[in-house]
Amino acid sequence: MARPVIAKDYKEAARIRDTLKLFEDEEPVLRLMRALKDAVADERFEDAAKYMDELKLLAPHALLKCSSDATTLGVRVQVRSVYIEDRPSKGQTLR
Repeated sequence: MARPVIAKDYKEAARIRDTLKLFEDEEPVLRLMRALKDAVADERFEDAAKYMDELKLLAPHALLKCSSDATTLGVRVQVRSVYIEDRPSKGQTLR
């Protein structure tokens, strides 16, 4: 999303942002992870524990930390990934 912003293509940046938000809203694992993060930030620890338990049941691998951080040609790239079972097979799109 940074490339459209740097190029001042704000319409494309907004489209990418909205697509990512839609995907996060529709994917139960990502929705629970967001709720967990928000609950911890708001110090609602009972809710956070509930979300953690739901995540453990729904997708035990989702709680693994998978990330990378690299700098190439002066550009720092950070990637965080989440394993989600039962995604569309190759050739299917998420749109």
